[in-house]
Amino acid sequence: MSPTSTPEGLPRQREAQLIAAAARVFRTGFPNTDRSGCPAHEALQSVSRKKRGSVESEAVLEHLTCCSPCFSEYERILRHDKLSKNLKILALCASLLITVGLVVWFYAFGGEQGLRPPQPTIVQKEASPPQAPPTQFEVALLDLRNRSTVRGEQGRPLDETVVASLPTRRLDLSVYLPIGSEEGQYEIQILRTAETPLVALRGSAILKDHNVILQLRTDLTEIEPGRYLLGVRKASFRWTYYPIALVR
Repeated sequence: MSPTSTPEGLPRQREAQLIAAAARVFRTGFPNTDRSGCPAHEALQSVSRKKRGSVESEAVLEHLTCCSPCFSEYERILRHDKLSKNLKILALCASLLITVGLVVWFYAFGGEQGLRPPQPTIVQKEASPPQAPPTQFEVALLDLRNRSTVRGEQGRPLDETVVASLPTRRLDLSVYLPIGSEEGQYEIQILRTAETPLVALRGSAILKDHNVILQLRTDLTEIEPGRYLLGVRKASFRWTYYPIALVR
């Protein structure tokens, strides 16, 4: 016998289709608008839960075959009972999982904590030394792209109009080098005259957004405000000087 066939030889799929077709007929084929001879709702519940005697059950089931409203109500009762049964099973499984989880947690953590020896009481904890605040650097920009150098190779005159002013603070300084400058290593000096630099810096200039930019970090807090010269050169090339001002 095929596993997909009933004892009478009817395929199970065909059997299911016939049952579904019969159910559709019972749902709509017998309106019974007057609800003549309809059993009470409790009687339908008893039959669905097999609490009635065989004679009473047969009478109710026979009525269902000729009354579509009662048949639909009976189907709703069956679905509700099935859903309630599934919910009870889910609730039982959830409670079992919670119980097992609590037992595992207790043996994994609770018992271990109970076996730990008591920690010694700390009478006094030595205060850690205060931490110095991080050094703050102020962002500053020095634009030399369209600036002219001072007259004279040594850059001694300080009466020229300054090209920029810088605060006497710790600076993250971005120097935009003159148009036509190339990438590479540069030297920067801040000085009164070319022979006495007060600040000497080195850095690598890179091309960014069509500008050659030199990124430097310097501390100008020890220099007095006033007018100075800014010396710039690439590698071993000659120095060029720009008048600048340092301000508080």
